Amino acid sequence: MGKPSFSAFQSIVGLVAGLTSVCGAVYSAVQYVRPSAAPGEMVAVVHDTRNDRPIPGATVEVLTRDDTLVATITLPSDGLARHRLSAGTYRLRAQHPGFDAVTRDVEVHPGETAEVRLQLAQHAPEPEPAPHANEAPAQVAKRRTRYAPSPGQDAGRAIDRGVNATRRFFQSLF
Repeated sequence: MGKPSFSAFQSIVGLVAGLTSVCGAVYSAVQYVRPSAAPGEMVAVVHDTRNDRPIPGATVEVLTRDDTLVATITLPSDGLARHRLSAGTYRLRAQHPGFDAVTRDVEVHPGETAEVRLQLAQHAPEPEPAPHANEAPAQVAKRRTRYAPSPGQDAGRAIDRGVNATRRFFQSLF
């Protein structure tokens, strides 16, 4: 074995420095190529409080904390609403005609499923006013008659919701 030379020492130091540099570059590249966090999933289960049965046709609105609409889901017959969401805190609002709306907060974590159970209660029937002592039976029957809302009233609500959703969308852009 011969005497180590200075040029051999320089070669080894250069080789180690080159390998360190290549390893650092690969590590940095992996940081940029790494896929972003997987979205999470939200599962909302909507049931009737009286009989714990699913409510088909109920809608679940997914809103951000500042009430920006993210999605509206109409439930199928099984009463389950599934939606993929990025990580964060959301507000769910479940509603159906004839039922009181329910709002809950849910936190979605990347790659996980957050399940929320929502129980909708039917609207409480309005108490009938007691008949007056001098009121005729025909007047009582007439007062008990309920009138259905005109189709234009429901359309007005839909237009209001559309206008509000559009306003929130443009506010989120600016």
